[in-house]
Amino acid sequence: MSWDIFIQDIPDDITCVDDIPDDFTPSPIGKRKDLIGKIQKDIPEANFSCSNWGNINELKYSIEINIDDNEECYSIALHIRGDEHEATAMVRRILLSLGLKAFDSKSSTGLFKTETE
Repeated sequence: MSWDIFIQDIPDDITCVDDIPDDFTPSPIGKRKDLIGKIQKDIPEANFSCSNWGNINELKYSIEINIDDNEECYSIALHIRGDEHEATAMVRRILLSLGLKAFDSKSSTGLFKTETE
């Protein structure tokens, strides 16, 4: 299976994409080097040797982490392939390390749930 997750500034009270006001403008989520630092601190297996791509390669899944080249970032994209259950646990780790929420391309609500189900 493959799917994408889009991390950005999502208000805390939003539980579904439809709840986001039409006039909502997301704020920056942080400086590129700080975002990478947070991910690498909590997930040392994340490799950011390429300028704007990080990778987490595990036996049953892989996650490509695309972070904007700009110093101030507005979003991060995760491109996931492989075992959904194991990859989902890693996505939760990434979101918790960043303290952010994400849009999930395969979720019925459009948001990624950070709590375990």
